[in-house]
Amino acid sequence: MPSDASRAVELYTPAIEEGASVQTMNNLGSLPQQGAEGVPLDALQAVELYRRAIEEGGHIQAMHSLALLLEPKGCLMMHYDLWSYIHVQLKKVLISRP
Repeated sequence: MPSDASRAVELYTPAIEEGASVQTMNNLGSLPQQGAEGVPLDALQAVELYRRAIEEGGHIQAMHSLALLLEPKGCLMMHYDLWSYIHVQLKKVLISRP
């Protein structure tokens, strides 16, 4: 029997391709980032899901999750281009809010 996490990946991955919410992308990104039960650890997949949530909806939690992933103790070494990307996206979100 598949774990809840692997079942979530199975159900939500097609939903994301069909235009599911950016919240779903963010939540799904946490599973490969953490290597949740039944889901292989895959930092690059997590980065892609977080980036999509940011690009498609300016999702602030996805920005935060991506920043944590890039911390020295996270899954990836610090990467200046991604840090710059997060900064630019956050500025866009903050400027667009009343």
